[in-house]
Amino acid sequence: MCIRDRYMARPVVYLLVAVRCQKSSWAPWLISLGMDVLQLQLRMAAGVKGQQELEELTRRRSDMAYYLLRDPIYKRFTKPLMTLLHLRILNKIPLINAISDLCLGIFESMNSLHFYKAGS
Repeated sequence: MCIRDRYMARPVVYLLVAVRCQKSSWAPWLISLGMDVLQLQLRMAAGVKGQQELEELTRRRSDMAYYLLRDPIYKRFTKPLMTLLHLRILNKIPLINAISDLCLGIFESMNSLHFYKAGS
């Protein structure tokens, strides 16, 4: 299976594992993360052959941050940390408070709507 095929198979594998597991299970998250890390390592080992491949590799690396917005890590670590930061620091600055509220709402919506069953 080539690198591109593994990248395209990841959402399907994520859904198959998510359907078989409980919603709070770490299995879909860990398997999806493992597949992404593996395909990035394989891509880097194969070498980058042009500007488009470099841009794609950069995009895929930055997409790894979305794992922080997926359950179960979002509910156990990311959300409490962001809420604590918001309540302790950002809530005291008027304009930043409004922006922080908006960001928390966007992250919560992304978690509940997009990442509920999306593998990416």
